[in-house]
This record gives sequence, structure tokens and C-alpha cells, in this order.
Amino acid sequence: MTNKIVKYIILGIILFGVSYFGTQWYIEYRLKQYLGEGLLGGELVFSKLDVNLWKRAGRLEKVSWHRTKGESIFEVDQIEVKGVQLLQLVFKDQLAISEIEIEQPKIKWVSNKSIPEKKAEKEMKINAITVEKVHLRKGNFKWIEHDRLKAEVEQINLSVHNVVLNHKTVKKAIPVEYDSYRFELLDLFLSVNNLQDLKLKELVLDDSLLEANDLIYTPKYSKREYVNHIPYEKDLINLKIDRVACKELKYSIDQIFSLYIPGVDIQKGDLQIYRDKTIKDDVRQKKLYSQMLRELPFSLKVDTVAIHDTFIKYQEKLGENEVGEVSFENVNAAIGHLTGGQARYNSKKETTLDLKADFTGISKLDFEYSFRVADSTDAFQFKGSAWEVQDHQVNKFFIPALGVQANGSIDALHYNFSGDQNKASGEMIMVYDELKFEVLKENGQKKKIMSWLANIVVDSKNKTRKPVEVTGVKRDKTKSFWNYYWRCLQKGLKKELL
Repeated sequence: MTNKIVKYIILGIILFGVSYFGTQWYIEYRLKQYLGEGLLGGELVFSKLDVNLWKRAGRLEKVSWHRTKGESIFEVDQIEVKGVQLLQLVFKDQLAISEIEIEQPKIKWVSNKSIPEKKAEKEMKINAITVEKVHLRKGNFKWIEHDRLKAEVEQINLSVHNVVLNHKTVKKAIPVEYDSYRFELLDLFLSVNNLQDLKLKELVLDDSLLEANDLIYTPKYSKREYVNHIPYEKDLINLKIDRVACKELKYSIDQIFSLYIPGVDIQKGDLQIYRDKTIKDDVRQKKLYSQMLRELPFSLKVDTVAIHDTFIKYQEKLGENEVGEVSFENVNAAIGHLTGGQARYNSKKETTLDLKADFTGISKLDFEYSFRVADSTDAFQFKGSAWEVQDHQVNKFFIPALGVQANGSIDALHYNFSGDQNKASGEMIMVYDELKFEVLKENGQKKKIMSWLANIVVDSKNKTRKPVEVTGVKRDKTKSFWNYYWRCLQKGLKKELL
């Protein structure tokens, strides 16, 4: 081999090396520019960027991102980028990537008044960023508000396919477009308000499924202490649900959030509600369910909701040592045509509830409720039946409502009422045998003469009597629908018995 050939070989190697490493340096330089200039309206900071031109791969180390000069929102030790299309980056000003892998990121959102408002977002200086696959594994999330933990997720796993970020998408509520995704949260905690926390063992969300397992909605305080944290009467709720599944759901985020779910399935709920009636009332006007749904700030449409094998207990503290209680076991219910917000305009169907349960574990009952969300009069109808109701069950209603105590049982109770936001009317029939009453004083002692007179007036047997008509039940607008429901039953019971 002549010296001339050797020189050409050496020169070629030098030129190739200069070209290779020069191009790699240029790519790194351009990437640093792109990643540092207004990405998603914030600032991306990293300690090191390595590009392997031969493998078309890159690696970011010690990465953080934040919207303001405040605390970092996103931190991760390393991000691996694979399959970078270098020609598109150089000639089309587009960053095209085959795969991004993010391992064990820490995401922290701090929301304080001391942090200045977000400044105007910078324009992207790259035409587009496209990624075929994004994988985030074993992430951790915390949301701090005014130095208090607002939410936390122990582990986040995320997979997204065909992600696109460009000048158009960056201005949307969700700044990227994508084809499909799977989002998994493990051990979620959320401080809902000053009384309640929400915990979830697992939450899975993908293109068409939302599934939550081991949901717990729990009080922050005990029954004795919670009254020190509320200005007026308020429910304290303990809720546990084994599983909630929403299949084939669809949503969009444009000018208004829109959600459509063909079916929701709720398995094995345990709902316990407690209210202390010894503190002052909340005298604000309450809305009926139809109005609540009508005024939703987003569009909602759910075809069916199925509730299986659920337990419900309601307790009221009426005095220092007096607590009323009612419970329903084996609750199975179906809700149909649940609409709200703008979706109500496209639905003329009634929203319906059909419920069956065991009353205090002994009696069977059913309940049907219907209304049209779009009806501004809030017209509704409810009807129901109960069978084989024992005296110790009905006394929980009779004593506080009528001042009487029953001895005996009710074979059947049937009622049917309709009304609107102001008043209701309907009919009721109670079938019973050997039912007697004791009229009570305020201290719970028996009024002997009044009890004797009551049992003369009230027939102890009612096997064939026709339904009684109930009219003029006025709604107390400072109370909920369920108070309205009880007022209808209360007036019917008084007319039946007294």
C-alpha cells in the first residue's frame, strides 16, 4: 500500500470522525435549544444530554420542569429516548422519536398564593414533536396546597401511543394529541374537603375503561369532634366500595368538558351517614336532583348505573343520648338515563331509579323514582312498597314524626306520590293486623288516656281499606329531597292512623 493511499484512508477517517462527532454535537446543541425554550409553557432543566448518533438514541439526566421560578413540578434522574429521526430534526425542524422511557419520576405540584401567576406561554420554536411510545413507570405524585398535603399517589404507571405536540395542540387544555393510553394509579389519597378524605387502592383508566378498586371515602374526624369543624348541620360520610367500573366511556375537552358512559357498575358498597341534629340548621335553599343535574358545569350522559349488594345506614343524633337509626341491607338498584349539563337538551327520556332492599335486615321494600332533568318545574314521581314491617322498625319513624309508639306489625305499606319543587300529593294504604299505639310525652313516657282514645279511634285491623288520598304536602326548600319524601309519608301515615 502506497503512502498516498494511506494518507487518503487517514484523511477519510478524520473527515468521517469530524463529520460524525460534529453532527452529534450539532444535534445535541439543537436539542438543548428546543427543550429549553417554552416546552408546554414551562421550563425544562437538565444536567446532561447525551446523544448516540449511531444508535439514534439519547439520554437526559437530572431532569426537572416547572412553570414558574418556584419549586420543581417534575423531577426524574434519567429519561431514555430511542429511535430519534435525525433527518427530520435537521431538515424539517421536527423532533420524531420512536420511544421514551421514564423511570421512577417524582411529580410535585405546589399551589400557594405566594407563587406568582403563570406568565404568557412562549411559542414553540420547533414545528412538532412526535413520539410513537411513551412509558412512565413507578412514578410518584404529591400535591401541596398552602403547606398541606392535598393529594398523593404512591405509584403511577403510564403508557401512551402516537403522541403529537405542535403549535396547535400546545394551546389546548390537554396540550398533546394521542391515539391510545393506559393510566394506572396505586394507593391514591385525596383531601376532598375539610371533613372528608378519599382513598383508592387502584385506579385504571384507558381509552374506554375506568376502574376503581377498594374506594374509601372517610371522615377526617370522629362523630364527636366533627361538629367543631362545621358551621351548621352537615353529614359525616363513611363510604366503602369494592369496585367501580365504567366501560366504553368517551370524553372530550373542548370549550366544555363532555362525558358519556354507557354503563357504570358498582359492586359491594357500604355507605354510613351520620348527622348531628343538635347544632343549627343549614337554612340555605336546597336543589332537587333534577335541578342539580340541569345546572352541572359539564355535559354528562350515563345510560345505566347498576348498584349491587350494598349496605346503607343513616343515623341522626337527636339529643344528648338519643340517636335515631335506619338501615338497608342487600341494596340493589338501577339508575337509567342520567343526564346533566348541556346533555339534557338532547334527552327527553326520564331519569329513573329502581331500588330493592331489605329494611333493617327483616322487611322487603322497593322504591321507584323518576323525573325529567330538562323540566324546570322539577316535576317528579316516586312510589314504593314495604312488607312485613315490625313495630321496632316503624317506631324509629313513628316516635319522632307522630309522637306515638306502635305495638304489632304492618303487613304491607304502599304509596304513590307526584309533585314539583313546591308541593306534592298522592295516595297511601297500610295493611295491618293487631296494631296498637301508645301516645308518648316528650320525655318518652306513655300518655295513658290519649293512648286509650287513640286505640279506640284507630282500627287495630285494616285488611280491605282503600288507599287514603294525601294532598297539599308543602316542600321545605331548606331541606333535601329526602326530607320532602318523608313529609309525604308522614302526612300519609297521620291520615291513615289518626
